[in-house]
Amino acid sequence: MRTRESRTFLSHRHVLPLLAGFALAVGCGEKSDKPASAVDTSAEIVPATTQSSGPKIHFSFDLLGGRDKIVRVYRGPEKTTQDKETIGAYYDGDSATADCQIKGRTVTSDTSEAVHEEPKSSDIWVRLTDVLEGQQPFATIVYTDLTNADLTRLETCPE
Repeated sequence: MRTRESRTFLSHRHVLPLLAGFALAVGCGEKSDKPASAVDTSAEIVPATTQSSGPKIHFSFDLLGGRDKIVRVYRGPEKTTQDKETIGAYYDGDSATADCQIKGRTVTSDTSEAVHEEPKSSDIWVRLTDVLEGQQPFATIVYTDLTNADLTRLETCPE
């Protein structure tokens, strides 16, 4: 497992070879209007300035044994076009920190023969403490190792 210090944010030179030919929204289990090669993964990660005051939970991204190796993070957890916009990506096994949780769109892993992910579904999202493109991104818990006990310790994100 990579630690926060050793994690590197994906750049186009790393991601484009991985994403060639893939048009699914990796790490969210739902179709994307944007081809995978259009994901901007070059944003700089900076500390958040609007974190919740409650406990922070460290976790790792987990692609559930699937063939893809990145997890996308989004502007928000809702079903709106803006919230579904990808603003970054993490490698399978990267660690991150969540500062709150919120219910949003339901995400289901891709158990198809093409991807082979373990079955998992949830409508719970966490807000990351990293800042990408000027805001804190959201990640579905489907592709994390967060437990129910972890989630009970997180505050609810402000709406």
